[in-house]
Amino acid sequence: MSTVALPVLTGFVSRIFLGIWADQYGGRIVFVAVMVAAAIATFQLSFTNNYNSMLVAALGIFGVGNVGAAVTSFTTPFVLVAFGWEMVAQTWAVALMVTACIFWFVTDDDPEFRGACKCKLVEGEADTETDEGLSAEEKAEGYVLACLATPKTNVTISS
Repeated sequence: MSTVALPVLTGFVSRIFLGIWADQYGGRIVFVAVMVAAAIATFQLSFTNNYNSMLVAALGIFGVGNVGAAVTSFTTPFVLVAFGWEMVAQTWAVALMVTACIFWFVTDDDPEFRGACKCKLVEGEADTETDEGLSAEEKAEGYVLACLATPKTNVTISS
């Protein structure tokens, strides 16, 4: 019973943190990170040689998110018979990494995400992780992304 419930529990708990990170950093970067993490866990699954390491790898895969349940259920038997179980994990890992790359290059960040924390730094100094969501004009006018900035001095801002 616990082996069935554990992936559900790890998936539930991880989604709390993924939601927080998506709010802070944007859904696009978090979604790509989840795909890459799942691809790494899936690839590592093919190198397991005992039950404990297989369980840890499987919890990593299914805890972060399922790797396409319908496609997996349909194609796994064919790949398994033709190439062995190790190749199933390696094939899915490569497919997931390709999907992550395609997703990264063909999608854009939500323009509302960066705009929600944009403010003008009227007085003081702040270090910013990135100003990628700001136009050249906004940067020149002193706008910063407050959600990604750390004040170095006392600051005054206007929205």
